[in-house]
Amino acid sequence: MADQLELISYSVFESVIYNLTMLASSDYGRDHGFSDKLNTLCDRIKILKENLVDADKMQELDRTKHIYIEGQIFVIDDFWDLIVTEILRLDRFKACNLFSCMDRFHTQSAIARNIYRLGNIIDKTGMDRILSFQPMEFDSARNILGNSFNESDIIGREDEKREIIRLLMLPADGKENISIIAIVGMGGIGKTTVAQMIYNDRQVKGFFDICIWVNVSYDSDIKNIADQILDSSSGSTNNDQDSLETWQNELRKKLNGKKYLLVMDDIWNESKEKWTELKTYLTSGAPGTKIVVTTRSEKVAEVMEVYTSVHLTSLSEEDSWCLLKKLVFRNDDDPRTHLLEPVGKKIGKKCRGVPLAIRSAARVLHSTDTESEWILASKFKIDINIMSSPETSYKDLSPPQLKQCLAYCCIYPMGCEIEKNELIQLWMAQDYLGYINSELEMEDVGNGFVNTLLRMSFIQDPKMDEYGNVVSFKMHEFKCNYDDFFDDGTVNRPTHMCLSLESHAFDLLRRRYPKRMRTFLLQRKSDRENVWMTRDHLSVVVRLKYLRALNLSHSSLRMFPDLIGQLVRLRYLDLSWCIKLARLPKSIGRLVNLQTLKLTGCETLEFSTEVVTKLINLRHLEIHRCKAFEEMMPTGLGKLSSLQSLSSFYVVNDRKKKSGKLNELQNLNSLRGNLEINRLDQVKDVMLETQHVNLKDKKLLESLDLNWENQDNKQNNFRLLENLCPHQNLKRLHVRWYPGYEFSSWLSSINHLSYISLFGFDNCKSLPPLEHLPCLKSLEISSMKVLEYIHLEEVFHTAATFFPSLERLKFSGCKNFTGWQRMKRQLCESMVTPLKETLDIASSSSSTPLSKLKSLKIEGKLPEISVLPSRWKQNLTSLEHLEIGDVDNLDIWFEDNFPSLQKVVVYGCDLQALPQKMCDLSSLQHVKMMGCHKLASLPKEMVNLNKLVTLEIWDCPLLVERCQSETGVDWPQVKHVQNIILKENLRQ
Repeated sequence: MADQLELISYSVFESVIYNLTMLASSDYGRDHGFSDKLNTLCDRIKILKENLVDADKMQELDRTKHIYIEGQIFVIDDFWDLIVTEILRLDRFKACNLFSCMDRFHTQSAIARNIYRLGNIIDKTGMDRILSFQPMEFDSARNILGNSFNESDIIGREDEKREIIRLLMLPADGKENISIIAIVGMGGIGKTTVAQMIYNDRQVKGFFDICIWVNVSYDSDIKNIADQILDSSSGSTNNDQDSLETWQNELRKKLNGKKYLLVMDDIWNESKEKWTELKTYLTSGAPGTKIVVTTRSEKVAEVMEVYTSVHLTSLSEEDSWCLLKKLVFRNDDDPRTHLLEPVGKKIGKKCRGVPLAIRSAARVLHSTDTESEWILASKFKIDINIMSSPETSYKDLSPPQLKQCLAYCCIYPMGCEIEKNELIQLWMAQDYLGYINSELEMEDVGNGFVNTLLRMSFIQDPKMDEYGNVVSFKMHEFKCNYDDFFDDGTVNRPTHMCLSLESHAFDLLRRRYPKRMRTFLLQRKSDRENVWMTRDHLSVVVRLKYLRALNLSHSSLRMFPDLIGQLVRLRYLDLSWCIKLARLPKSIGRLVNLQTLKLTGCETLEFSTEVVTKLINLRHLEIHRCKAFEEMMPTGLGKLSSLQSLSSFYVVNDRKKKSGKLNELQNLNSLRGNLEINRLDQVKDVMLETQHVNLKDKKLLESLDLNWENQDNKQNNFRLLENLCPHQNLKRLHVRWYPGYEFSSWLSSINHLSYISLFGFDNCKSLPPLEHLPCLKSLEISSMKVLEYIHLEEVFHTAATFFPSLERLKFSGCKNFTGWQRMKRQLCESMVTPLKETLDIASSSSSTPLSKLKSLKIEGKLPEISVLPSRWKQNLTSLEHLEIGDVDNLDIWFEDNFPSLQKVVVYGCDLQALPQKMCDLSSLQHVKMMGCHKLASLPKEMVNLNKLVTLEIWDCPLLVERCQSETGVDWPQVKHVQNIILKENLRQ
């Protein structure tokens, strides 16, 4: 209960304080004489917040007062939200010149009255009197570190390791058998790691008779420590019922006469009496016995009377960068390290040379590879004093808003897959993210929170996109006390619901409107079903005036009532895939707080899209396959300066409709994620409509789709493409139906591209050089009727620089393609690959294009010439999976031995027998044949394939009959195979 009050007070009061301060210092506050009143009110709320947190820690409030105060906090929050909404409306109308002088006067007067009323509300709550406490010190629970580590990942501790090993090897000084060495340093500095390096050192292991490791928890007693020593030295632990004398004797017996090393990790207890008592049980060891302790406290070292202390200091700037680089890239030769070194050193410096902080930063940076993403990460505040580990409890989460974000996840059903972006947008709607770090966008703060919860195992089973970014996850089966997070109808707490309309919960909602419901998420029974929603259902929802998040996606909704405009606190509205939704009222323009609007898949929706430009706080607009936007993009879209994501932009050339042009994108430089630009063939005046699109300034965009629909207009497409040059940070590019004769050279310069897909270019005969792109993993070139070659750069390519990161290469429908060609039109024989139909190559290699190739797919009527030069085929030493389809001459693919080949798939081939050389593949484990109707026999040599475990024959009628158990003609060749699957047709 106390923790809940703490996080609520932080969330609400920080938000109000932030906004009050901004308003007091604004022109509006000064012009209307509000600054002094606002500052006074702000100071008062600050005192309330501080007192509330202190009272919470002292646990001096009974449950009734907790509940009362919590409810009053939300009254303040909702009232302040109303004030902010009025101010936003005033700003919007002021910018549009829609307010008359009288309207402006009335609105300003209403704002002034409400600010005055807010002070009165605080007076009436009586919180000042209830929270009259003095602050007191409070210690948060410490984090616990595991013992596993990889010594190769340790940087900058060689000197300390060498010195401690030297001290361990020193002979006994003659006074006592035991010498104690302390490793002292702040949390996260690497004390445990250094101790582990020493403990696992071969020289140390050989020097001592026994090596013992003990984890000393914060509240460990002598009995617990003794049990760990016995467990470590003998493999057994004493029974809890054993007498004190029994385990004392056992301990002395185990250690008697042996030169042992005892490592006691993370000692906090500063009691000299307890240490003296423990020491008496440890003195039976032989001379030369050493004890190593790790601690943050100099006093611990003092009371333990250590022989010497080794103090660990922060890593140097160079060592910090070396550690960060090693953890993120693993490969010292990674081409990104040089580019990212300056900002990497800045991040290392911000971590203050603390290894644990650097490791936490590395986990975040591991899935990012652009300079802008690293710069963004460098702006996150790194709390050196609160290092998270998987064992950190809910109570230790920091900042307090993170607790509230985690608690909010409980609205989802157990086991539900949660989309990361949706959750972050819902957090934003509840105002959990907006005032934590002024240098970061709320989305970046939310991403940081997700990464933290993932690292701490509060969320699990993450799904990643092709760039390594988390897309979705599930909640851990973790349960803290969330009861107070939900409304019981007696106080002013907000309610958050995810419910099915078929459940009794909606009947309860209809009968007893929660006073302050802030979230309503409609739940589907399954992903295949839409939710049937009646007018009665909708009438209930639109009366929830405190709603901040509303999700009615995948419902049968047809019309939305004008009352939606009264939900002025709404920040999140999801109507995606409401395929029957036909109209949205103009009143939706009143939702000035709206941050997220999702209309994807609303295929019948018609409304004036210009109303969207009134949503001045809009950050996310999802409109893919939304009919209203397909017919008219709003003019003025570019004025939505807060916009962070725009799923689609549709070029519309209709004289009857004043649709926004591509230049609307000019100032939307905060766009991130994916942007799809459709119907580029509708651009009529390239200079006028696209000169200022400025995609090259949108450094947060990761993915770009450029789509033409009609290839009849071949004029000015090259210039249009030039104007759509993206930023260097782009990772994915998909271009469809481009009608130009040549492609822009910028394709060769986007060095962070990892995925390129080019489809349906009817007029393009050549493409610019691509082989040097350092991050390119997947290249798809399909349905290019006249493509003849891809240019090569003039520089000489080695195997390591020719497509250095390529994992997948696919050609399809490029019947005139002859291969790669130097810019001077001289064919490079060693690089030519004559491809007529399809070549699909998948590899995990990051060093050469073929020698580490693991999967190869060939499809199409290829000429007698090999699809790959023989010198390339000979390099397929790592090939594990070979798939061949619709090929006449199968023999040429088994002329070379593939020593690692494990699986062969053959389909749709016009052949009567399998190649005999296929039986020379000694590593083959799985053979699958499909749709080879003339295939009538198997080679007798198949009996030699000793490792063959699975044989599948699908829709090969002649062969199926010959391979029947005991009766088939070819049964002797395959009877040694463990799994034989015979299917007469593919439907089976």
